[in-house]
Amino acid sequence: MLKAVYCLINVVMILLSVFLGRRIYAVFGAIGVSLYLGYLAYDVFQDALMFSIVVVGHRPRRDRPRHLVFPQRQQKIAHWLVTSLPPENPAAAAGACHGWP
Repeated sequence: MLKAVYCLINVVMILLSVFLGRRIYAVFGAIGVSLYLGYLAYDVFQDALMFSIVVVGHRPRRDRPRHLVFPQRQQKIAHWLVTSLPPENPAAAAGACHGWP
């Protein structure tokens, strides 16, 4: 269960990288998700050949690799995230609610 939470944190890091525009979060998030999939393949589904076939076969079926597609769609994804989140609290943005005396 703890490792699934670790994978969820890495997925959140990937989404956060889109929102913040920092690719380093996407890199480390992808490494974490890959490590989790490796754990699943090696320990959890050790004797299940079908899991390995599904993981390997579940790659994107596109003509161009993902590392070329992401920069083209980064603005759309960031716009979608900004419009999906609730509006910013103006008092917090002004620094009135920062909790310091």
